[in-house]
Amino acid sequence: MDQIDRARRDNESIQYRGPSTMPATVPLIPIRSVVLTAPLRAGIDCAPSALPITGRDLIFRAKSGRWQLSVQLNDSSSGAERTELVHSRFFQCVIGDFEEANAAGPAAPHANSTVITVDLERSVATISTSLTGLPPLFALREHQQTHFSSPFIPEAARGSLTPDVNGIADTLRWGHPIDGRTLFAELSVIPSASTIMVDEHGRVSNALRIEDLSFDDIHSLTRKELIEEQLCAFDRSAGRIRSERAFVSLSGGLDSRTLLVGLIKHGRSIPCVTMTGPALNLDDRLAKAFCAAHGLKHETVTLGDGFLRSLPELALDAAELTGGTSCLSQTADLYLYAALGRAYAARISGNLGNQVGRGGVESLSAYSPTPEVFSPPVREHLTVRAKAPWFIERFAARDYGDVLFGEELAYGSIPNYVVGSSQALQLTPYADRRLLQLSRAALARNTDLRQPTVRMLRARDLRHRFAGTRKSLSFQRQFLMKHDLKGRDVPINWGWYASGGWSPKWVLSAATSAADAALIKLSRSPTPAGAVAKRTLQRVRHPSTLVDWPSVLKQELRTLALDTFDSQAVRNSGIFDNEALNTVLRNHFAGGADNHHTIFRCLEISLGLFARSSRH
Repeated sequence: MDQIDRARRDNESIQYRGPSTMPATVPLIPIRSVVLTAPLRAGIDCAPSALPITGRDLIFRAKSGRWQLSVQLNDSSSGAERTELVHSRFFQCVIGDFEEANAAGPAAPHANSTVITVDLERSVATISTSLTGLPPLFALREHQQTHFSSPFIPEAARGSLTPDVNGIADTLRWGHPIDGRTLFAELSVIPSASTIMVDEHGRVSNALRIEDLSFDDIHSLTRKELIEEQLCAFDRSAGRIRSERAFVSLSGGLDSRTLLVGLIKHGRSIPCVTMTGPALNLDDRLAKAFCAAHGLKHETVTLGDGFLRSLPELALDAAELTGGTSCLSQTADLYLYAALGRAYAARISGNLGNQVGRGGVESLSAYSPTPEVFSPPVREHLTVRAKAPWFIERFAARDYGDVLFGEELAYGSIPNYVVGSSQALQLTPYADRRLLQLSRAALARNTDLRQPTVRMLRARDLRHRFAGTRKSLSFQRQFLMKHDLKGRDVPINWGWYASGGWSPKWVLSAATSAADAALIKLSRSPTPAGAVAKRTLQRVRHPSTLVDWPSVLKQELRTLALDTFDSQAVRNSGIFDNEALNTVLRNHFAGGADNHHTIFRCLEISLGLFARSSRH
């Protein structure tokens, strides 16, 4: 409880008297939901830790002082846990990866879990976010009340919410808000590796940054020793992943391949699932070949006619979950879970592998939407945002790993984590505190990352796709070389092997996807070459994409787009110049100027406003 003492020094409105130590025997309890309410001003609403939940769930309620605490435990909760909770002064529960939190111990922060600690006797609660900011912790402040919710947006966040011009400008430029903003002024995201406190009177402290736990032994390690430590940390992390009723989200890339081999090494035979567009992509073919080599069940979910028919409703569902941010792209995941039915309770993915394994980023895109369709305040805020990735300057000014894991990863991943958590527990062996520390140390030694540029980061990504990170610097490649004999002849990404060299057959196959991706990128350029690329793309199927969004916007999403833009919630939001937006829409749908990038982003924002104001 040392965070409470620190908070008391910084915020005298919160009083905490008495011992600040918590017994070491207090159990971490995995939960589906907890509601912690203080009179008038604060409420905490968190879910879930594991799915599915049945009618046999244990419901535990307690009152202490002015707290009203109700907790819904998992179906697997034992009677011993029930007794221990009733007689314990402290209550500590976990949202997210319980096994990771349990293995790391009670000290916060963890890598992939939010921890809530309640002192029932003194009526003080602390909520600690993870090192990566996942699961996200949302804060809704309105009408002199504060509601905290993880990993979902608070249920109270609907109705007359105020659009946040800064969050909207962030989204228009970079695809998502940054710095804890959302599309709504009243709703924010608590920073990663932070602790907040709520007392019995509903008073809430400012978020306190928790210094990341340091490992003194790391700094003296040689590069070879550092790789060995990463191998050990990853192996331990993969060994603790619970595989009951879980599936692996398998692509043709290095991150998901390595995690699957880690699970196989520990005796887990887990079914794998791959998403593909109507034209079977390279990921699906590589995943099939790898599963065949290991005798694993593999299932392909195709985003075909069934997906397109259900797309409007999926978009509204995703918008309600994410508040609009990235809601169209997240429809693919919602369809994936619907196609799988209720067969699985957890999804194991390669999330964080890109960052942990090689310091990669989620996206290097910066968009330039048509400015005329927005109101003057939005245009003004959009203009001051550089047409470059927002994190480049921060990488140069601060520690690369701190920005990468604490900000860039979280801001870009929150929508996917929220949508996924609505269907299954989200797990990854790369979310490990020790592994994150080791990766930060490795990145700090890379001189190229001290003054990174967009061109350099893009070149690193292309180099990884074509040839992989150097074996001597990649614990993932070394892990595969040691532990994957059966699948060693199945290449990775665009045709390279973990042990070195390329497969001519798969390189030729990958060339089609690479050429398609290059054409898509070129088609965004306002040049004659861009116009040729657009015409070419209209005549071919796209093996490098899951969804042909330009076509979908003109067909399956056209009615939803026009109805949403014409809704009262959107027209009165103050975000758009409604007349200019209507002109752009008419020209686009009539076959004139192609503005699908602008319409795509405007539709996501508008769906968030519409879903949160009118749907329940």
